Amino acid sequence: MGTYQYVKLTDWRLSVSGPAVTAPFALTYDELGRMTTVKKRAILICPGFFYDYLEWEGVPVSALLERAGVADFKKVGFKSVDGYVESFTKEEVAAHLVMVATRGNGVPLPRSQGYPARVVAEDVFGSRWVKYLKEIIVQ
Repeated sequence: MGTYQYVKLTDWRLSVSGPAVTAPFALTYDELGRMTTVKKRAILICPGFFYDYLEWEGVPVSALLERAGVADFKKVGFKSVDGYVESFTKEEVAAHLVMVATRGNGVPLPRSQGYPARVVAEDVFGSRWVKYLKEIIVQ
């Protein structure tokens, strides 16, 4: 389940960059919250440990890629404040609803769920749902 991270919200930014990005940017928590969000009930499964069924709310990764001017890419990497990285292929991003979630069941994510933001990827095991997200790297 990992170690909880402390994220100072006034210093936190979510950046989108990488070789496939033509317009890199970074967002504060408030700026991310002002983007159009989606809601999706999805099961977070960590086999052998636990599962959670929540209504997640966040910004689709596709919207962030569009804002970054990404025309084509091979994979998207998601990096946590502690350096943990998971990557999704273009095909995985297309096949699953992948979002940067900031809320679960109508309330801001608790620290145990990766506050201020985490990856949610429908039908993908939770070990790949990066918590404490700080950077999206598009290749």
